[in-house]
Amino acid sequence: MKDVPKFTSNVNISIPYTLNTESNTFGSPTSQSPKMPSFSINLSSDDGGSSSRPIGSKKAKLKRKATEESATSRDKNHEMIELRMKNEERKLALKEVKEENKILLKNLASIGDINTREYIRSEQERIIRKRRQEQQEQPSSVTKNLFGFEDFGASGGDLPDY
Repeated sequence: MKDVPKFTSNVNISIPYTLNTESNTFGSPTSQSPKMPSFSINLSSDDGGSSSRPIGSKKAKLKRKATEESATSRDKNHEMIELRMKNEERKLALKEVKEENKILLKNLASIGDINTREYIRSEQERIIRKRRQEQQEQPSSVTKNLFGFEDFGASGGDLPDY
């Protein structure tokens, strides 16, 4: 078995037995025990036995990387949730504007029931007040008309008249 590469490539065995004249026993001059042979293991072979990296640093690095990746994915998920919520808010606001525009465009003369006509008229007034208040609260270069559409030419823009 001494010629098998598996056993000879990594281990350098040296068993120098000498006759100890004091006790007439075989033992190693370097051995602590007089009857135990000494041997040395070659740790400087090419198998990576002499690593300067501390034990467990690879696992720690992988754990740190996994923690960072999970934090990054959590942040991305949080951003996606925020974007979805903002998108839902915009959809609801657009739906509300569409419904309000339908009410504003109703012809009161075509409504026969007095109570329904009065309700639609009061809703039209409420919508107009609400939109005027919104216009006063957000001054910008692009104004919105009463129907919720942007009016680019009202603020003195460069667009020609129709």
